[in-house]
Amino acid sequence: MGVFDFFNKKHLIGNDKISWSDIINIVNTASKGQNIDKLMSIKESYPSQVFFFLTFRQRFNNDAVFKTIPFDFSDAIIASARKYQEGFKMNDPLVLSFGLTDGYKPSYQYFPDNRFGRASNLVIDRMLVSVSSVIKGKKIQNEQELSQASYETIDYFARIPIVSWFFSLPLLITSPSTSPDFINKLEVSILTCTENLLLEIYGDLKEGEVIDESIVQNKIKKCFE
Repeated sequence: MGVFDFFNKKHLIGNDKISWSDIINIVNTASKGQNIDKLMSIKESYPSQVFFFLTFRQRFNNDAVFKTIPFDFSDAIIASARKYQEGFKMNDPLVLSFGLTDGYKPSYQYFPDNRFGRASNLVIDRMLVSVSSVIKGKKIQNEQELSQASYETIDYFARIPIVSWFFSLPLLITSPSTSPDFINKLEVSILTCTENLLLEIYGDLKEGEVIDESIVQNKIKKCFE
């Protein structure tokens, strides 16, 4: 498979081999007062992986899912993730095909009551909902419900472990913090990138196809090859 092994690649720290499984075990034993030194060592050597695990394990509610995502990453992979932080420019063929001559950039905002708001765009909402496997068959009766369905679609795919990991990387390599401001910034970035990813996938769909987990995961996995 080459440099990146999608399933539990091993890495060396001293004489120890480290993987997602090892991080899970070390964190769990450290919570019981054991392996504290080893935890400090892997936090120093692999800060992004440890931070991501500690931050997102409650969301995924299953430590085993971490073993199904790439452990390693490179500057090229980070650059691939970072491009999804931007919107689509005015002359981008994709948004021109959508009829958005002014370009498009997703906009999200965090609110104090622990929820996120998204600036709705009727054209984008209609496109995403029309190909979303998440809300397939759901009756949409007005623009508010359309906007909500669009957000539900984006949020659903953003919560796929490999998607959250990939789009977290540009921020995780900076100075990750457990502060609410950083976590909220991270969440907004993941949502923004996921929406841009879904629009990119939309542009590649054949007639009758829908966006499902398999399509999204395969798209991200190719970024790690």
